Order: sequence, then C-alpha cells, then structure tokens
Amino acid sequence: MRTKGGSRAGRARRGRQASQIVANLGVAALFAAAGRYEGCIAALAEAAADTASSEIGQALGGPVRLVTSWRAVPAGTDGGISVAGTLSGVAAVVIIVAIAGVGIGGMRHALWPHAAVTLFSACAGLLFDSQLGATVERKGWIGNDLVNFLSTLFAALLASA
Repeated sequence: MRTKGGSRAGRARRGRQASQIVANLGVAALFAAAGRYEGCIAALAEAAADTASSEIGQALGGPVRLVTSWRAVPAGTDGGISVAGTLSGVAAVVIIVAIAGVGIGGMRHALWPHAAVTLFSACAGLLFDSQLGATVERKGWIGNDLVNFLSTLFAALLASA
C-alpha cells in the first residue's frame, strides 16, 4: 500500500544493505526457527506485499492518497496508497499464502488450517506499514528499515495470536 521515495536506479547501484534484509526477513526467520510457520508466512507475505505495492503502485500510477487523511499526495510519499498498489500488495499476499498452503517442505499441515488468518494478518501488516509510513516515518522518527521490521513483526504476531 505504501509508496516509497527514491529512484530504482539509485537502489540498483547500491544494492541491498544488511539492515534491509534483516528488516524484511528477520522476523520470518525467527518465527520459522520457533516453529511458528503461520507467523513466518505472514511476515514473508507482508514483506512481499510491501514491495509489490510500492513498486507496482508507482509504475502504474493513478491517484495516491495519504492513508491517514486521504489527502492527495505525490507517488512515492511515505504512507501514500493507491488502488493499483493496494491490489498488487493483496495479490502478493494471496500468492505467498497459496504457495505455503500447497506445501513447501512440511509447512502445509502447520499452515493451511490458518490460511485465512495468515492472509488477513499479512494484509493488516501492509496497512500497518502504511500507517507507520504516514505518521512516524514521515516525521523522521524512524526509518524505512524499522517500519518494515515492525510491519512484518505485526503481521507475524497477529497470525500467531
């Protein structure tokens, strides 16, 4: 849902930093290590949804609104959401949860009874990501890596609750 600032070309030259990898995958790894696969999948699905919604939302364009006030904002604004971005994020969640439900390794039996909860939790994490982006990240209190970490943690905890 949330669009991010910065050009793709700038990110391509620098590549990913370790903090970005930990922010997006650390929660999933911790939940997998603890045997809480629904939390792991929710965290992975939220991270995928965040990336899909940001990249596809910016690429396809369309009106962007700040999630907290519904005020029109430029594409790339932290906390800005668009229809294309939101639908792309939800599609990413559905794909990740469906793949997990079909069965990767031994997760199918652990996850599938909780597929609807996992799907809902990842989508809620995506919305939480947008809320954090529109509030504390826009004010400069926290950075995008912490927003991503907190959003995947929120999704994982919600799925595991």
